[in-house]
Amino acid sequence: MKQKKSPEVRVLIGILSVLLLAVSGVLVFAAPTYGYICLAVSSVAVIVICLILMRSQSVLRRMISEIGGALDAENHQALLRFPMPVLVCGEDRKILWYNDLFREQVLLGEDAYGDALDRLTACPLDSLVQSSGCRVSCPAGRFLVCGHCSEHNASPLYLLYFTDVTELSKKAEEYRLTRPTVMILSIDNYAELLQDVKESEKSLILSELDGRMESFIGETTGFLRKLARDRFLAVVEERHIAKMVEQRFPVLDQVRAISTAGGDHMTLSIGVGHGADTLAESEAFARQALEMALGRGGDQVAFKTEQGYDFYGGVSQGVEKRNKVKSRIIAAALQKAVRNADQVLVMGHRFSDLDSVGAAVGMVHIARALGRQAYAVVDRQTSLAVGLIEKAQENLPDLFITPSHARDLANGSTLLIIVDTHNAKLTESEELYRLCPQVMVIDHHRKTVDHIANAAIFFHEPYASSTCEMVTELAQYCSGVLLSANTAECLLAGIMLDTKNFILRTGVRTFEAAAFLRGRGADTVRVRKLFSSSMEAYQKKTRIVASAELYRGCAIAQATEKGEDMRVIAPQAADELLTINPVEASFVLYPISGGIGISGRSLGGMNVQALLEKLGGGGHQTMAAAQLAGVNLSEARSRLIAAIDSLTPNSKE
Repeated sequence: MKQKKSPEVRVLIGILSVLLLAVSGVLVFAAPTYGYICLAVSSVAVIVICLILMRSQSVLRRMISEIGGALDAENHQALLRFPMPVLVCGEDRKILWYNDLFREQVLLGEDAYGDALDRLTACPLDSLVQSSGCRVSCPAGRFLVCGHCSEHNASPLYLLYFTDVTELSKKAEEYRLTRPTVMILSIDNYAELLQDVKESEKSLILSELDGRMESFIGETTGFLRKLARDRFLAVVEERHIAKMVEQRFPVLDQVRAISTAGGDHMTLSIGVGHGADTLAESEAFARQALEMALGRGGDQVAFKTEQGYDFYGGVSQGVEKRNKVKSRIIAAALQKAVRNADQVLVMGHRFSDLDSVGAAVGMVHIARALGRQAYAVVDRQTSLAVGLIEKAQENLPDLFITPSHARDLANGSTLLIIVDTHNAKLTESEELYRLCPQVMVIDHHRKTVDHIANAAIFFHEPYASSTCEMVTELAQYCSGVLLSANTAECLLAGIMLDTKNFILRTGVRTFEAAAFLRGRGADTVRVRKLFSSSMEAYQKKTRIVASAELYRGCAIAQATEKGEDMRVIAPQAADELLTINPVEASFVLYPISGGIGISGRSLGGMNVQALLEKLGGGGHQTMAAAQLAGVNLSEARSRLIAAIDSLTPNSKE
């Protein structure tokens, strides 16, 4: 082991001191005043240097004494011959000693006596002496450092062993990068897109689709297999999954570019089963992820991990499914479930609106027509559809009950039907949900990660305009159910609310449902009166619209006035802001109990559901909301702007 050349250093300092004093002596004769000053300063400097040298020697002797006391001659020789790098440092992390192997393999031939251990690792000494040790990266490679603390005298010494794990780390990283991940790819609108095209054009479209899918997977070391006409299975390595995530899955745009002669575009949904221990588990993750992607409207990637979901894409609006087979199947299952139950309770979301209450009224009508006692569970004190509640009670005074009354009625044979939400935390009474073992969910909102997973029947249609549209279809396929004019108007009110009077999210099935309700006696004039507001509410809405500011194509308005009616006025103001050019999306922030509410709207150019999901909210691509607890208007606006800034121009997520 090489030692520092301290004798040579002392000789050099001595020579320099003599020269400094000699120069000062010459200056005394040449310029006495300056010479004496220089001589005094030089003398002080020489004295200080000598004191520093004496102190350094004392410290060095103490360090050597401590090491010598901790390591007897036999142990010292054993460490010198130890077949792995060894280092000794003090409690102050100063390097005191190391063997030749450490100097060669870790320091690459350099010396580090007296240097701080931080040049090698910032890990605390307590972590280094634990059984698991600590991994260290340095120019020489990667090492696993373990050690032992010796409580010798008053100052402890740390003996650290360095194990070279460079090759092991490389193999571990290669193992991680080669872990297989299952992906299931599904064409969202295969049947709808190709049902009316010529066979020759169909062949060209399918050929182009296969080519783009093969090209996408062909860039990896994985493989692609076609499971059905509209579904593919792929298995790729982790290294390529990371690249796909970085590029945000460009295959979505490539498939979306495929179109028919009529201008209809193809969309793709992908479920990725990432982070699984086995291939079977990865395949199960991929299926769950694909179901989540389809439940959110398709045209996106759902990335399933053990911690939850990540989403990429979601640019296009959901494509309406014209096939009503699912509605007929659900209607049959609904009739069976209702007849097997003693009673039926129908519950919507908190702060119920026209769609929630209208759907609940429709489901109660169906259940009673099937011969079961049924009630709609609504908290009238917080409901935003009091006018609709009063209208529905004109013919059925016992239609609605409070959540507390419903909890008293609930038993093991009660069927609970949840409408217009699929999140238990957003229901009118989460406790009632916990009390009922039999649950059915009917909802049209894009599926969220924390959806109700134990429902016996989960009727979820993100392509539907409203839950009232879905209930209307079920009523058509339930034998013996004839809707009254009053109930038809309640359902039509929900459809008109969520479509903004048949402007947004309307499809063929929306107008078919509206036509059916009109045929059952629904009067559009009476329904329109349910949307009337007071002069005070109109003035509040006008003030909110006037306060709006434009930011990156988004109109952002803040309401400073409080009141429960703001939950109705804020969405109306957001709708009004969409009529301003060039607004792509609108957001209204308003005070609520314990925080700030945000109502978001768009005409489809921006995905407000994906944006407000970043703030803990949800909804649809064109209509969403969020609630921020414990913040004021300024903080909520800052978070909203940060979410808008996080959008990428390609994904509009």
